[in-house]
Amino acid sequence: MTRYLLTILALTLTGCSAFQTTDDGKYGNSTQGIPVSQLDVEKLKIGMHKRKVADIIGHPPHINPFAPDTWTYTFTKNGQQDPDVLVLTFKNHNLVKIQRSPQS
Repeated sequence: MTRYLLTILALTLTGCSAFQTTDDGKYGNSTQGIPVSQLDVEKLKIGMHKRKVADIIGHPPHINPFAPDTWTYTFTKNGQQDPDVLVLTFKNHNLVKIQRSPQS
């Protein structure tokens, strides 16, 4: 019984340290995605297969199930989206268009 109580106490105390309170606003201190500026976009070539693109820069944070041939890479930090966005368009699993906004 004592061992059981000590285990629960240990889990409870360690669980408390995992939570942090921040004053970074409504969204806390969170990030989603990778900044487009850190992706190896210059290595992408028209005609590349989706698998090769994913090997080079990875999959986007999420793929729209209604437009699976359009991959959009964005970066969000503390609820604010970075204006640098990368949109890749595929046809028959091959890259047909690379669009970056704003251009850099």
